[in-house]
Amino acid sequence: EAQNFWAFAMIAGPEGEVQCVAGFGAALHWPTAYDNLIATGVHTPYVFLVPIAATGTVATALVVLTHLGWLGMAQCRKRGCGMLPCFLLTSGAPLLISVVRFIAVLAPRAWKLAGILAQVFEASAFWGFLNLMLAFATAAAKQVGLDTADALAALPAAKVWCLCSKPRVPSWSDVCIVQVLVWQFIVTGILISALHLFEFSERHKTLLSVLDVASLVVCFYGELVLVRTLGSLLEGRQSHLKLLGLKLLFIATTFSGRISGLVFKNDMEIHGLCYPAGAISAAWAGAFTTLLCAVVAVINFFAYTRSDLQAAEYGRSDLESPADYGGTSAKSSHAGP
Repeated sequence: EAQNFWAFAMIAGPEGEVQCVAGFGAALHWPTAYDNLIATGVHTPYVFLVPIAATGTVATALVVLTHLGWLGMAQCRKRGCGMLPCFLLTSGAPLLISVVRFIAVLAPRAWKLAGILAQVFEASAFWGFLNLMLAFATAAAKQVGLDTADALAALPAAKVWCLCSKPRVPSWSDVCIVQVLVWQFIVTGILISALHLFEFSERHKTLLSVLDVASLVVCFYGELVLVRTLGSLLEGRQSHLKLLGLKLLFIATTFSGRISGLVFKNDMEIHGLCYPAGAISAAWAGAFTTLLCAVVAVINFFAYTRSDLQAAEYGRSDLESPADYGGTSAKSSHAGP
């Protein structure tokens, strides 16, 4: 009965320490958001993290909504959504991740579902960044009358994948490899997050963590190679500032959770309820994530500008020139949002 996925039970370990059922069904008996905020005597062991997470989420929301509103006003005068959805995925990801992490702190029974959603939003940000970089490169190539592959072939030789390799001219196959690396992270990350819903994942927690982090690092390295490969085609697009925001985002979502998991290793029994170490570490990591998401939101505010929206739209359309889009000149890419 103690091993039943849906039953709540405390399991005594070999030396009498507390060990909790870690499956999703065990969390159904935990305090709700109402219990954490209003009810007396029924709280999670980390209820004091709620105001911290709330502060980070509110700060993130103010910056992100202002930024997206600024970009949206520029797009609403055009026909269709254009490349705005990619901007929503990249610039809006800190807010979405912050909200689900705050929910995990406020309503602990949702911590595993919140982890899956955070993984989806993080993967979406990486996918959006990839598509924006390719759109910028296409726009730069069109300005000189070339397609993207020919523009890559015209770039000077560079050390593409490794600084110790021989310089060579980048090719479209390099871009295809980066696309594969991004998609492997999207699939691997979401799949591993879904596996954490089940009890058996606890027995392979170390292996899953290593696979998750390795997949993310390889994906980020691919994005870094993409920025280096496209080179002058991204001139004026503040690609390294955008990449910095992406780096802080995966530190907030993935590495904070892994580090917190190394600190909080013991399960807890409070008021007759058993909280696994994963739930407690997720709450601490979630509070930190909301604060770091606010920093990422500020970086994105200055990294993704209206001129970026214009250039991306031009790169993904059949317009004759950037001026046909009706925005500001591409030379103003260093202007504020």
